[in-house]
Parts: sequence; C-alpha cells; structure tokens
Amino acid sequence: MRLNNEHKATYKTSIKSVASTYKAFKDFLEGKIVLDYGCGKYPELIKERAKEIGIKKMYFYDINNHKYNNKDVIKNNIDFVVCNNVLNVIKDDNIIKSIIKEIFNSKASKIVFKVYKGNGSGIGKSTTIGTYQRNAKAVDYLYLFDGLNAKVKGDYIMIRKGGKND
Repeated sequence: MRLNNEHKATYKTSIKSVASTYKAFKDFLEGKIVLDYGCGKYPELIKERAKEIGIKKMYFYDINNHKYNNKDVIKNNIDFVVCNNVLNVIKDDNIIKSIIKEIFNSKASKIVFKVYKGNGSGIGKSTTIGTYQRNAKAVDYLYLFDGLNAKVKGDYIMIRKGGKND
C-alpha cells in the first residue's frame, strides 16, 4: 500500500495509551502470537501490556512508524490480529477494504478491529488537527467486510476464520 497524505495525517491521531482491546480480549490473547496492525507511535506501551497479559510474542506493523514499517510481518505465523482505531481515520473505502483483505489473508485465526465512533453521526469530516474521522459506529463498517462473516459487538468488529465468532 502506498503511503499518501491521508496515511501520514493519521499518525497525528496516535495517543499515548494502550487500546482497550488488550483488556477486553485478554483471555483470547494470553499465550498467543499477536500482530498489532497500525500500532501507532507507542508500541513500547503495548509491549508492556503484552507482557502483563502473557502474550507469547508481539509483532507490530504501522505504515507511519519507520521502526515497524515492515509489511512482511503479516506473513508470520500469528494467532491473533488487533487493528485499533485505524479504519475510522481513513476516508477511502478502497483503502479500508485493502487493509481488511490484507489482515484477513494473514495466518491469524482471530481478528479484532476496534473503531472509534467519534460523534457517531456517520458523517465523516476533517478534524481540528488536520486528520479525518469517519464518525461511524462499528456496525456501519460491515459493508466493507463483505463475505468475511464479521460480527459486531460494541466498538469491535470480530472475525474468527474457520469457525463461529465468539
């Protein structure tokens, strides 16, 4: 995927905290090999949380983070992919679909996307810091997951490959 101005601007949205996904899915992550797709500026915080949870191994990929801009990590043997607050800052549906497809084609059996709904209006717009926010609820993204048996629970979109979502 080509780095464009939209991707570059999304790096501004990276906050210095660990997404709630790690707490919400702690039981599924323990002892697993995990890829954080779109880890942002602070993967060292995620590494600390991973250690607390007992994650076996962590991989990181972020198009904007030079240290973790190695797309080949998606080819590794991984059990679980988390993608936190990435889809909601991308305007172009085709880019979102390509991210979903890339993650789905990984070796992971479980995938979780967390989306920030912003004001929840479903009306995307530029933010005051020059980024884009879709302002959409998780359920509003399902059309982008066509045929992938995605399930929504709150702010999460989940896929369990080869079986029932739980």
